[in-house]
Amino acid sequence: MAASEAAEMTIREGNVPDFSLLISCVGRKLVLGDKTAEEVKAVSQTFHNKTVLGAFIFMVKYLPLIKAATASYTIKQ
Repeated sequence: MAASEAAEMTIREGNVPDFSLLISCVGRKLVLGDKTAEEVKAVSQTFHNKTVLGAFIFMVKYLPLIKAATASYTIKQ
C-alpha cells in the first residue's frame, strides 16, 4: 500500500509525526472498498499508534473536464 510505504519512509528518515493527514479520492474508495480502511490501519501501525491520523475522501467533479475536452475536440474538427 502506497500510504504505508510513505509512512515507512518517514520512519526511516528518523521522523515520527505528531499528526498525519491521509487524503484519498472517491474512485479509490469505490475500487478498493474496505481496503482503504486497511490502508489507514497500516499507516497507524507503521507509526506504532503514536501519530494522530486524520483521513478523508474527496470527490472530483469530472463534468468541467469533460466539457473542456469536448470543446477542445470540437474546435479541432
